[in-house]
Amino acid sequence: MKTETNMEEEYIKYIKKNRVFILGAGFSAEANIPLTNELLKLTMEKCKAECPGLYERINNYAKLCFCCDSEIDYSKVNFSDLCTFLEYIELREYGGGERWSEAGCREKLTLRFFLAKTIAERTPRDEAIPEIYIRFAEQLHEKDIVISFNWDCLLETTLEKIGKKYTYNFEKNKIKLRKLHGSVNWRLGKPEVLGKPITNNILKWEPVGFANGLMPIDTV
Repeated sequence: MKTETNMEEEYIKYIKKNRVFILGAGFSAEANIPLTNELLKLTMEKCKAECPGLYERINNYAKLCFCCDSEIDYSKVNFSDLCTFLEYIELREYGGGERWSEAGCREKLTLRFFLAKTIAERTPRDEAIPEIYIRFAEQLHEKDIVISFNWDCLLETTLEKIGKKYTYNFEKNKIKLRKLHGSVNWRLGKPEVLGKPITNNILKWEPVGFANGLMPIDTV
């Protein structure tokens, strides 16, 4: 007859065979990846420095959204409200007709670009990755499923550092990652490949370049 201790050990082994981890924004906090309010502030500062023309358009829309005549403190702005307002502006201006690109208007794409760039630049790599993430990644195995709400690639970078394989598409013999809100390394390509992830998270950033004329979607 199995003892209570033996049953508990078997139960633990069974659980470890098939586990699901759910990661929220707090997962990346220890690595100093900015959370929403700080992220938006840093993003807008970067946008202002690198793409001032479109920054002014987004900034003016933000002033309309929040009924503000003075300088906006983006660390106190409701990120969801701003994104919703930009969706409204796009709908009002284009009314379902022809937009700047199939992926959206310039303002939305610019904001997404600089959000991704800010996150990528703030994500630690190699020896800079805190030990707590190394320990977490080391105990993951190929039957684990990790559901993440984060845009950053901290977990992917950590797994690569220790030599473990992962997949976004439930490939066999790899740790399964499901990123419900998207990921900064899922870059826009031509329309026929939109939504398909690029697994290499080492991004080579180029200026948005909108201020100098329209660009094809696959160069953004």
